[in-house]
Amino acid sequence: MVNITRYFKAWWNEDCHHSLDKYHQTRSLENWKDFKSTVKKSKCFFFDNKIEEITNKRCSSWKLMNWVKKHKLFVPEAIQYKGCLYIKLENLWNALYNSFNSAQAREVDLCFLDKIPNKTTTVWNSFSKKELIDMIKKCNNSSAPGLNKLTWSHLKSIIRSEDCICKFINITNTYINLGH
Repeated sequence: MVNITRYFKAWWNEDCHHSLDKYHQTRSLENWKDFKSTVKKSKCFFFDNKIEEITNKRCSSWKLMNWVKKHKLFVPEAIQYKGCLYIKLENLWNALYNSFNSAQAREVDLCFLDKIPNKTTTVWNSFSKKELIDMIKKCNNSSAPGLNKLTWSHLKSIIRSEDCICKFINITNTYINLGH
């Protein structure tokens, strides 16, 4: 007999009930393990049948989960620009473009920049081949790559070639000279 309580689950069957009663009578660890095993088998059997039933009906797979329901979409507010509502895509694009580029034709007075004192520019020394090799060798191979996706192990393999290290130093020194 299956007791239907507020904790009733659809997969609960007679075997689960008998197994639980047996555990309640003996309170032994072996009967508890049997109960857990019976529950697991019961669940597997129940859900396998549910899946088979749904696939045979050719329903959508979302029917497998009763918590998936249709969500109401939020009602977006219409975008207003210069007192008009814009709903069509081309109108929205024009409103966006005009609102972000509205200062494009205006002249900007830059005299406030003259009040800021000029700072001396720093002159950087060029990299030497020895300096670059020493610095890269100290780096850990397992560290994460940067934005350029180059790891230290990649750079270490690049500097093994004499031609590559010379080009790498030239690129680095050019960046420094250009101020990047």
